Amino acid sequence: MTDNKPNTPLLDEINLPVDVRKVPDCQLQQLADEVRADMIYSVSKTGGHLGAG
Repeated sequence: MTDNKPNTPLLDEINLPVDVRKVPDCQLQQLADEVRADMIYSVSKTGGHLGAG
């Protein structure tokens, strides 16, 4: 796993739920991929399990 934070240009612009609603349908898959990459990166840094609750 790399130590570099993933590039998340769409996710970086999301601050409120309304911001997600403004994302065009054609970019929703990219946003989902960015969320996934950021979550995997964060868990790899803090330890634990992604599904642990």
